[in-house]
Amino acid sequence: MLDVQRLTQMMLAHQVASPPDLVGVCAQEIERLEVRLGLIFPASYRQFLLTCGRSAGLLSPWVAFYFDDLVDIREEFNERLSELIDPFEVPANALVFAQADAIFDYFFCDGSEDPPVYRLNFQTENPSCERCAASFSVYLEALVLASDKEQWLDELGEDETYCDARSENDEENLL
Repeated sequence: MLDVQRLTQMMLAHQVASPPDLVGVCAQEIERLEVRLGLIFPASYRQFLLTCGRSAGLLSPWVAFYFDDLVDIREEFNERLSELIDPFEVPANALVFAQADAIFDYFFCDGSEDPPVYRLNFQTENPSCERCAASFSVYLEALVLASDKEQWLDELGEDETYCDARSENDEENLL
């Protein structure tokens, strides 16, 4: 089961989000979406949605994975599936919950409290599927670490294009 306190402490420690940044989804909205999709979400995912399903600060700004994105993510996923020459079968109990360009993450709503997460990559000619996290909780912790503000600010500082643009702006501001 997702340890919400540990997750929020990690987000705070890694400057990803502070308590005011966390905006959850009410239980009734979650239940309505479960009925619409014909699924019962795992307990860990439900906890995530209740805690920060609408906003979690800087948590993964490059991935669509919030509650309000779920229907669009599934539609894009289905569209990509329909374009495949060799059909790829996705079980009906799969919840596709995250998208980064042509990469989709999902888990199975099979009664498990904290299911493993799988990734389907459409960037290759033959889409590949692999397990990317032992559980949804582990997935979220990895996402927090990847979203660490200091880490990606350091990467921006090392990027020559960013550094060159920053230097030019600094020079203009001095004139």
